[in-house]
Amino acid sequence: MLLLLLNHFLRIIHILYYQSKNGFGDSLSADISSLINAVASIIVITIVCSRTCAEAKKTSSVIHDLLPCDARKLHLCKDEVKYEVLQFSMQLLHHNLTFSPCNMFPIDESLLLRILASLTTYLVIVIQFDISLKS
Repeated sequence: MLLLLLNHFLRIIHILYYQSKNGFGDSLSADISSLINAVASIIVITIVCSRTCAEAKKTSSVIHDLLPCDARKLHLCKDEVKYEVLQFSMQLLHHNLTFSPCNMFPIDESLLLRILASLTTYLVIVIQFDISLKS
């Protein structure tokens, strides 16, 4: 997932930089479709990961609420299925699900803003280098 996000990030920088540098030529429609594909992929990955985390939080509370009150006490739980469901519920309640490629950054809604800020920064730096090389 990390490589996929990095690939899309670099494709966006490449397309935006070379389109601004070389002008809008014959490959404009191909570049725009590639740009839209990269941006949409990042947005879809982010939304799916965020919604999955939200559903995991909801699932834990729903499972815990469905158990009868006496089954919530581990020492009173005689049925193996109830015990496993209770254990699963407790695990979901106490361990927050987060998607984090290589434990580098969490994939959530804030990732989109961080990517936009990084894209802007990198494009400004690359354009400044290009201007300094021309002069």
